[in-house]
Amino acid sequence: MRLNLNKAVIESIEPPEKGQRVEIKDARTPGLILRVTDKGTRTFSLYRRVRGVPKRIKLGTWPAMTVEQARRRAIEYLAEIESGGDPVERRKREQLQREAERARLVTLREAFETYLNTHTLKPKTVKNYREAFGATYKDWEPLPLQAITKDMVEQRHRERGKVSPAGADAAARVLRAVFNDAADRFTDEDGNPVAPVNPVGRLSSARSWHKPARRKTWIKPHQLAAWWEAVDHLKGERVTAGAPVARDLLKFLLLTGLRLNEGARLEWSRVDLAGGTFEIVDTKNREPLVLPLSDYLVKLLQTRARLNEDEGSLFVFPGPSGHFKALRRWAAIVADESGVPFIPHDLRRTFITTAESLDISAYAIKRLVNHKQGDDVTAGYMGHSVERLRIAMQRITDELLRQADATGHERHTSESDHDQPKEEAQ
Repeated sequence: MRLNLNKAVIESIEPPEKGQRVEIKDARTPGLILRVTDKGTRTFSLYRRVRGVPKRIKLGTWPAMTVEQARRRAIEYLAEIESGGDPVERRKREQLQREAERARLVTLREAFETYLNTHTLKPKTVKNYREAFGATYKDWEPLPLQAITKDMVEQRHRERGKVSPAGADAAARVLRAVFNDAADRFTDEDGNPVAPVNPVGRLSSARSWHKPARRKTWIKPHQLAAWWEAVDHLKGERVTAGAPVARDLLKFLLLTGLRLNEGARLEWSRVDLAGGTFEIVDTKNREPLVLPLSDYLVKLLQTRARLNEDEGSLFVFPGPSGHFKALRRWAAIVADESGVPFIPHDLRRTFITTAESLDISAYAIKRLVNHKQGDDVTAGYMGHSVERLRIAMQRITDELLRQADATGHERHTSESDHDQPKEEAQ
């Protein structure tokens, strides 16, 4: 259909049936076409052979683009085609140039926010990244990526390291990740990174990383009895509503090897006392984990379940508002009273060290503590059912109780513990 396109003609065109479209050629301008879809969308385009290849070049959508504007644009493109040009390729180049120019102006703040928003990170990880980044590179955030040099990074890392070596390394690792992400995301018109060199690489070539020694402390076998006794006697003048929960949580972490947040956030809906299992959903490596309970832990949780009939909490280890959050304070009390210095994560290392001393397979230990198997292909074929892990879990519990001189110890959270003042729950 060929018509002399104008406002009245275009408005009079009825949309076709669903799934259909109508094309009207303009009687005045060669190659100018108006396409009407079943939804009523009206689009101008130019249909022409460009260097021997038929192409449809979109011009714009009516009424944002008028008929006269579409005709002028079509005539410009026709002239360009006649002179051997290609409007489609030119527009692509121009778009790439605009994007490249924007990429060259991307600031460190924009690149950092883009990294956080496009990666699946836990809220705590985002918080840590923001704190490390802000403490070290806050004044750099308005700078374009291209303005940040190797010398700047090395000097800032050295300055920050005088205050906190670990903080300097943590911030530099975040900066390195931001630049690596930006290299794939912000490119010039040829697809090359606008910041082709990651300036943090200088720290490796100059051997400037501080690499603070990783904490390797755990509770030694000869210390465990004193530690257990101090945990078991969080009472007397120190008794509050939080003491029994702290005591049970400390034991639970020691006998499972869980991270503090994994244990403290455990919900009753994830515990199967009849089957002797529990499930950790929100793990550090994002892989849900179903684990067996040893005999001792089944009894401990049975007592906690009876207490929870009154407490009515979703959490196995409840606090005044949600899960228990004050374990570090109680751990300090235990350390003071037992003479055994430790932090909650030392209990995880104690669990792993004990498991290794029993010659339990590395694959089973990794499964129990939910460590990544890495690139070990063999691990991919190793199936660890809960029941197979139960044997290992029970052996570890028995050994820890033996070291704690608690093998015959049946004292768990008692009803009398529960009937304590509520005002100082944590």
